[in-house]
Amino acid sequence: MIYQYILLIIIFQCEFVLTIKSKYSVKETVDLIENEIRQQNGTIFCRIDQKKVAQSVGIVDQLDDTELLLFGNPTIGTQLMVTNGAVSFELPLRASCWKQNQTVYLTVTNPLSLEIPYN
Repeated sequence: MIYQYILLIIIFQCEFVLTIKSKYSVKETVDLIENEIRQQNGTIFCRIDQKKVAQSVGIVDQLDDTELLLFGNPTIGTQLMVTNGAVSFELPLRASCWKQNQTVYLTVTNPLSLEIPYN
């Protein structure tokens, strides 16, 4: 459901990245997006818990919950890269979810915004 909401925002805006508030926790938000991407036959390339990474290098209690998701559709992405190899810089697509001041935010790459610079 949250993924469909993001798609509606993407359709009506031309910004390169979109940021929205989530009513769910960071983990729940990323879980919902990950499940929706898989249901749409997308691929999850990587999910990074950036808070855990920070903690692994001794940075504790400075970063709130933060996760990064790298995802895409290899069939579509490959076609785009064949047409214009420079678009490979933007792929896979990214979604970042973080908590700040007790509010959870989700920022996603707007795939429609890639059309202008990469034709």
